[in-house]
Amino acid sequence: MVMIVAASMRVAAVTPIGVSLGGCFPSNDVCVVHLSVVGNGPDSVNGLSLGAINAWHHREMNGVSVVGILAGDECVKGVQIGGAFAFADRMCGLQLGGIASVTPYGMTGVQVAGLLSQVSEDNRAVNRGLQIACYNGAESMCGVQIGLINYARPAEDGWVVQIGLVNGISQDKHATYFSGMRYMPILNVGW
Repeated sequence: MVMIVAASMRVAAVTPIGVSLGGCFPSNDVCVVHLSVVGNGPDSVNGLSLGAINAWHHREMNGVSVVGILAGDECVKGVQIGGAFAFADRMCGLQLGGIASVTPYGMTGVQVAGLLSQVSEDNRAVNRGLQIACYNGAESMCGVQIGLINYARPAEDGWVVQIGLVNGISQDKHATYFSGMRYMPILNVGW
């Protein structure tokens, strides 16, 4: 039985354990544990990915990714933890960054960072969930922001609740920090 599973994994170019030292060996698809010292990770990981400096998964990270400095992924479904920075193009789950958590193309879940929590540089992406950091920003949001400074524009079908010192909710996509914004201290709500 074990021989059949191992043989089928080789045929599909999937390995249970992958190690990254500039590139990922022995395969670009890992299905249990990925270990990275430095450099590019595998195309996809289903399971646990542990990295010292960085670990970039080019297609998907399904499971838990923990990296000492930079956790970077194309698409995460699960948990992403970066000691300094956590970056995912698309995120569904929990994203933690010691300094910053950034997701430019959409977030569903919880995003926490020491200084900066940012979602949606692309106006089509929507942040659905919770952001906690000193500064929270979202171009299109449906959820809650908790921080010292919060900025958001409610999604077309969404709402925003902000708790913080400076809370700004834009009224439309053409708003700037100085025009088209409604600021409220402590609590701000918009839809």
